Amino acid sequence: MYVSPLTIIELFSVISRKIQQLKLPPHITQLDEKARVHIIVRQVLKLLNPIIVNDEPELSNINEFRGFHIFAKAVNLLTS
Repeated sequence: MYVSPLTIIELFSVISRKIQQLKLPPHITQLDEKARVHIIVRQVLKLLNPIIVNDEPELSNINEFRGFHIFAKAVNLLTS
């Protein structure tokens, strides 16, 4: 799974908003909210094991057309 750094920020945001609705183990509920959010986000990332990619809108040439560099890298990987 490929995600951008913005996705990680959004994950922090969602977890922060929903933290009170989550059923957490007692040893985690005893921590302050910031620590709980960090632990949950870290566990989500550990379980999903995403590949964080640069999401800058840099353009690259792919044969005779231009596209976002991440697509150019994917095409190069597939064709090499």
